[in-house]
Formats: sequence, C-alpha cells, structure tokens
Amino acid sequence: MEKTLRTTHHSPLTNHQQPITSHHSPVTTHQYTIFKKVDTLVWIAALFAGLWLMGVGLNTQLYVGDEVFHYRLAKAIYAGPWRPLYDPLIHSSGIAKFDYVNAMLWHTLLAILWKLTGVSFAVAQAYQAGYYVLLVVGTYLLAKTLYDRKMGLVAAMIVATVPMMVSFSVLFYMDIPVTALSVFCLFLIAKRRYRWAGAFLGLAFLTKRNAYLLAPGFTFLAVYFGNPGWKERVKRGLSFLVPLGGIVLPEFCFRYYKFGTLTGFTEIEPIYPNPPLDRNWLVAGAGNPLSWVQYFGIVLLLLMVVYVVRRAYSKRDLFLWISVAGYVFFYLISFRGWYDVRYLAPVTPFVAVLAAKGWAGLRSRYVKGVLLGIGLLQFGAVSYYVYVHRQIPPAVQEGFEYIRAHTTEDERIMYPEVNLAEWTGRPMMWRSRISLVELPYLFWKADAEEAGRILNRYGIGYILVQKSRIYDDSKAHHLGGYPQSFVKKLPAFPFLKLVFENEALSLWRMDEKAKTKKGREDEVRFRLKSTLP
Repeated sequence: MEKTLRTTHHSPLTNHQQPITSHHSPVTTHQYTIFKKVDTLVWIAALFAGLWLMGVGLNTQLYVGDEVFHYRLAKAIYAGPWRPLYDPLIHSSGIAKFDYVNAMLWHTLLAILWKLTGVSFAVAQAYQAGYYVLLVVGTYLLAKTLYDRKMGLVAAMIVATVPMMVSFSVLFYMDIPVTALSVFCLFLIAKRRYRWAGAFLGLAFLTKRNAYLLAPGFTFLAVYFGNPGWKERVKRGLSFLVPLGGIVLPEFCFRYYKFGTLTGFTEIEPIYPNPPLDRNWLVAGAGNPLSWVQYFGIVLLLLMVVYVVRRAYSKRDLFLWISVAGYVFFYLISFRGWYDVRYLAPVTPFVAVLAAKGWAGLRSRYVKGVLLGIGLLQFGAVSYYVYVHRQIPPAVQEGFEYIRAHTTEDERIMYPEVNLAEWTGRPMMWRSRISLVELPYLFWKADAEEAGRILNRYGIGYILVQKSRIYDDSKAHHLGGYPQSFVKKLPAFPFLKLVFENEALSLWRMDEKAKTKKGREDEVRFRLKSTLP
C-alpha cells in the first residue's frame, strides 16, 4: 500500500499549519480529480436549480407582496430619470409621497439589462435566479475555505434547499441578492481580500438596508481575527472600510440631500390621535416556532440540533458565530419588535455552514439519505407552493378588470397590496406612515363624518376590500388586513356605495357629493415637510 506524502500550507484565517496531501501521490491525484468534479457538480447543481426556479417564475404572474414594488421601481429607472424619487401610484397623494429612500442596486442593474434586451419579465426572472446561483456557489466557497470541499458541498446543498432561499429566488425580494453579497463578503474576509470584501459589503448596502447590521461583525473579523499586531489591524481596517465608504457615501449623501434622512420616511401629522395597535403582528414573526420551520426548513434546523448535541463545534467556528451574533444583536435592537424571520436571511448561509458540521457528525448513511431526501422534497414543495400562490385568482382578475373599465386613471383606491397599481394603473394607498397615517383611527374610532374627512384628506375615491384579508379584530388590532368590525361598518357610511362584489373582492365608491370642493386634495392647513418638488 503506497504511503501518502504530506506537506503543509497556511490557513487563510490563522498562522497554524495544517496537513494536506501532496499532489504527487497517485492516490492523492485521484482524490484531487474527484474534488475537481465536485466543484463542477456544485456549479451544475446550482445552475440546474436556478433554471428550475426561473421556470417556476415564468409560469406565474407578478402578484405577491413587495416584489411588485421592486419590479415597478426597476421599470421607473429604465424609463428615466435614472433615480426616481417616488412612485405616483403607490402611497402618493396631494399631501404625501412615498419617498424612494430604499437601496436601488438590484433595480438599477435590472434596468441596465433591460436597456440591452427591452423590458421583460423573463429577463427579470432570470436575473433574480442568477443571485440564487451565486448564493449557493458562495456558500460552497465559504465552507471550503474555512473547512474543506466536502463541507462546502454539504453547506451548498443545505442552503440551496432552505425554503426561504427557494421562495425568494422566484419572488423579486431583495433578501436573496443581499444574502448572496453577504456570503461573498465573508468569504473574501476569510481569504484576507479585505479591499474586495469591503466593496462587496458596500454593494450589499446598496441592495437592502438590513445589510447595515452585518457591518460591525464583519469589521471586527477583518480587523481583529487571527490576533494581528496593531499596525496590521490599521492596515486591514483601512483596506476594508475605505472601499466600503467610497461605495456607500455618495448614496447616503444623495438620500440626505433629497429626503433629509438616510433610512426613514417623512411623516405628516394625523388629523386624529390613533388608537394603540398590536405592533407584534407579522407575516412570519420570529416569536412563532412554526415560522422558523416554514422559513428555514427541517434539514437546517435538525442539523443545527445535531451540531449542538454532538458538540461538533471548534474554535474556527467562531469566525461564523461572530458574524451571526453580530447581526442578530443589531437585528434585535434595530427592528423594535418587527421581527420578521425573513430579515435573518443574510446570515442563513453562515448557519448552513455550521449545520454542515452537524451533517459530518452523523454516522448513519441512512439518516443522511433521509435528510437529503427531505431537502429535495423541501425544494420541490416550496417551488410548487410559490407556483400556486403567485397566480392572480380569477375572481381578483375580474375585479381588476372592472376597475380598469369603470374608474378614471386618477382615482385613488384604498387597498393593502401594491399589485393593484401594477395591474390596473390606479393609485393605491394603505398604511404607510407618510400616507394614510389615520388608518387606525379610521378602522376603530371614526364615525361617518370623521371617516369621510380622513378619506377626503387623501383623495380616496374607492375602498377595495380583499375578503381573504379580513380578520377578526376582537382580540388584536393591526394593519395587516381589514378588521372585521370596520368591514361591517361600510354599509352604514352614507357616502359609500357598493358597486362591485364577487367571492374575492368588494368595491365601495365614494359619493361625489361627499368629496371636498378641492377635489380629493389636501386641506390647506396641512403642510408636508419635505424637500420633494
């Protein structure tokens, strides 16, 4: 039996020497060839999964949540000017505008692609799937750099089947692009490529604002990890922070100059004091255990349990734990109770790498096979779920067609979903702090006269009720849908008339005689404090 020669090399994270197998041994050459094939398999698997998700998206319609907002913003950049200030069809009225203070890198790059191809839903779908491929490959590279190629393969498999990663790679949510950029940033820190790492974090800043929460942990790792001398720390810090600042400072200056703020929105004073709300209502709140299963999946959570129970952790894991803990700490103090699970997406690949160590701790091939099967099942089930729910129901389509045929283009409609603006071309308004800030009072306190005054203030001519969003508000009050008590009051308002109804929607029209003389604009004593024209 041939002996395998061994040599040493320096880890990218420490100065400790680690044994590796010499490439001169016949056995080693064979292993090296296998690892090369694994690298290829990662690319093939990631591309195949990305194409699958793109295909799912192309057989659906633009409909779900914030993705419509992002798609419309990309179209606005494409049409020009390159930096639009607000969408006139979303939360905009005579006294308020929903400023575009959000990051715009995803939208700008898509608009540039459209300049080459023309505006196309297919191009947008392929573009979003491309970030999924980068996420899977980046997770592989991170795990391979910290541990070995086998760990990279397992970590890539885990993150590729996390339900949150699968669904948001079809939907146009910014969680996937910012997560892909965050994992490449940490990978570059591990490789001691601090300038490039700072640049990638800057791009993450320009993609989604929760990337700010990554900065403290990443900066600490870049400057201190490996216990370098103070001169080396200064050099690392400058190498990391100068590219970061160079990329983000122009963006911050633009926001402050145009909007007077870096992250928030301009607020206006409500007519009436608002009643208290249940601030903890979320689509997928972190306080709900089921949300963790729905978003992170069974495989990732089980392997993290194995990782802890079998004590698979090592000193090198601190590199990942510092990244996760730094983000989670600022997540807890920054979101102020709005703890949606999806905001944890940027650190999910780091947890997947740790979960891969749990996989390595399993001795049974049968158990590993079952977990692999569950992962594939998760991928398929989530794909199907998105395929089903990213379709406009026929009854909703019927309502949208009625609105297009029987309302004028300037009629503002009170409705909770942005898809109304995209599919009808009519302005919509809901619960933005800078638009219908009286919504809680309208729902639970207002009498007919007060309700009419609030609706007139924002020029609302219609109230569109989506019946699936009606909820029992006898125990909790929130703005995630229509309170049942408010819907029951609508027939009693003398200025409202039911003009359309089916099993999905009911449309109530404001009486023309009840509208203000100024024709659905603001009362002159209310002034918007804004730098917008």
